[in-house]
Amino acid sequence: MTDIRRLAGWALLSASLLVTVASAVEDEQRVEQVKAAFIVNIARFVTWPEDEGLLQPGRHLLCLYRGTFFDDAMNPLQDAKLSGQRLQVIEIQRMDQSDACTILFLSNDELASFQGELPMDWQRPLLTILDRTDKVETDGLSRRGVMVSMVRDGTRIALEVDLAQTRKAGLAMSSHLLKLVRIVGAEAKP
Repeated sequence: MTDIRRLAGWALLSASLLVTVASAVEDEQRVEQVKAAFIVNIARFVTWPEDEGLLQPGRHLLCLYRGTFFDDAMNPLQDAKLSGQRLQVIEIQRMDQSDACTILFLSNDELASFQGELPMDWQRPLLTILDRTDKVETDGLSRRGVMVSMVRDGTRIALEVDLAQTRKAGLAMSSHLLKLVRIVGAEAKP
């Protein structure tokens, strides 16, 4: 009788662990989908300079830096419309592959590699978005080359924008977006 109870206990524990793992996987997929939606929605509030000739006719290129990808979460972004243009998603390994990119997304784990590839005077109309949601607390610091940081705010995702870097690169952000973000860097209010 004890073996049957023990076996039933293990079966119950195993079943609850499977439900917990499945729930965690579903939660992780939902978080990835939310982050993917954030990328597109941030970009919808950005204007790229027209005279640069960077925007390839008919498309925006979202580049995922060094393995920063969300598997199935990015699939719905392929061919999404952004400013009337088709969005294409690709992965790049190095910044010298980013010439055609209009948006660059990277994880906090890749920040040092990204910054190591940038010249000190780097400025390009490339919307750079950093995923810092793995950090429990935000520090509100500007990061060289990063224009927008997705950060954790309790259970929510919040945004920090380095407006000085954005403007220096020739990008304009809508005031509607700026009302919803925390400004960091040189233009941050004390």
